[in-house]
Amino acid sequence: MTRPSDIPEDVWGIARETLRGTDAQFPDQNCYARAIERIARAILAESEREMKVRVKELEWYNGPGAMADIQFEGVATVGNNYLVTRLSHPQHGDEWYVLDRLYPSLTAAKAAAQADYEARIMSALVQP
Repeated sequence: MTRPSDIPEDVWGIARETLRGTDAQFPDQNCYARAIERIARAILAESEREMKVRVKELEWYNGPGAMADIQFEGVATVGNNYLVTRLSHPQHGDEWYVLDRLYPSLTAAKAAAQADYEARIMSALVQP
């Protein structure tokens, strides 16, 4: 009975012990190994569900005074804040600037800032 390489040895052992403690009967070694693999994959799936994390959304505020419709600040819980600025072009209309890029709408610019923020936070996390 060979352990699949994508299943950690400790999880495989737990699955084997779980099955050993039952009255289950198997016609052959292959059926027994498949049952252990199914239990191990269920353990891994549950572990992954428990490990899911979500990054808090940026809190957006209008700029001060005359800047209220031109600048929006995305306040981060950790790290740097994001500043989205409206740029008006006679030929192109309004575009929104954040992260050294222009976006066609305020919604798109805020989404880009949020995606950047989430990527930065997630890159700092590791599984225990």
